[in-house]
Amino acid sequence: MVRRLRFSGLWYPSKTEELDGIVDVEGEGDYTAAVLPHSGLFYSAPLISAFFKHMGNDKRKVLILSPSHYYPLEADRFYAADFSFSETPYGDVRTYPFPCSADLFNDAIATEHGIEMFLPFIGKKKLSVSYALLSSISSLDNLKRMGDELISVLDSETAVIASSDFTHYGRRFGYHPYGNDALDAVIGDDLKIGTLLAEGDVEDVFAIHERTTICGIAPAMLLSYMMREKGYSGTLADHYTSYDVYPQQKDDFVSYVDVLWSGR
Repeated sequence: MVRRLRFSGLWYPSKTEELDGIVDVEGEGDYTAAVLPHSGLFYSAPLISAFFKHMGNDKRKVLILSPSHYYPLEADRFYAADFSFSETPYGDVRTYPFPCSADLFNDAIATEHGIEMFLPFIGKKKLSVSYALLSSISSLDNLKRMGDELISVLDSETAVIASSDFTHYGRRFGYHPYGNDALDAVIGDDLKIGTLLAEGDVEDVFAIHERTTICGIAPAMLLSYMMREKGYSGTLADHYTSYDVYPQQKDDFVSYVDVLWSGR
């Protein structure tokens, strides 16, 4: 069974000759994990490319942890699918089973853009993929339990992505604490949280995460904990907002952050 593309031609170009201009995977480095945005590639491609260009050459597989945008999910549980292949604009890629215990939810996986935005990069780089949804974590104990379970099954050939846009600001998102002209305040908040994630300070992030509109904060916290336990070094690599890409009103925008980890 194949996971088919749902957002091709909508959230990113459908033709590979157009995609080639924004999907950049050629380079060298030692990145092993990242918190990356999942907005349409017209917004997020530069930050996603920064990871795939400099991924460690030993990586043959990518594991994506994404929130669920279209289906409600219970806390503290992974939701996976039984697809054997995933369609990408560059051809189908092998899709291996999620390595931890998870509930089966094919429809949620099939419609999730938090997974699909990375598939053009995975297809172009000819990697295998696995994925799961995780929308919320109710306690630090559960976060650490789930993180330890994932650490125990990950091998050195697997890179891990936590799929997450950062603050969604504006009245249409129900988050407007700074009034109008809030760019500087939101950027400050997101740089602080991104730095905490890079440094593995998941306890501090957990204490404030429910007051944010960061849509993939649960996968991001989980990955931060995992990288801390593995002793990998993290960096808040880049940041910008949708306003920087397409300037509109400053009181309605989404923020994007790259947190990258390197290590062996």
